[in-house]
Amino acid sequence: MKSIKLLTVVEKVISLAKKDSFKDGFRMSKKDFTRNRKFSFFDNVMLILQCGKCSLQSSINMYLNTRKEYNMEYSKQAFSKGRRRIKAEAFKALMDASVQGFYE
Repeated sequence: MKSIKLLTVVEKVISLAKKDSFKDGFRMSKKDFTRNRKFSFFDNVMLILQCGKCSLQSSINMYLNTRKEYNMEYSKQAFSKGRRRIKAEAFKALMDASVQGFYE
């Protein structure tokens, strides 16, 4: 029962992060994340949420492996650039959505 509830909360957070309205509300500038690049707004958000105890480059490589992008390279500098273009309020909104989903 608990694992099903956790799975629905995670799905709710992921679906919120994928919405264009979410991206439009939480990017620093209207110019940010408008072109199709290696990492989209959603990819940057998910990578930030996934970062754990290991090094940043290891986290990036693990994320690329989950996406089945074995031959793609993504640097720490590029990640930091993308991270700067996301408002901190985005993660507060995701946290609020996860709490609301948990208590539903």
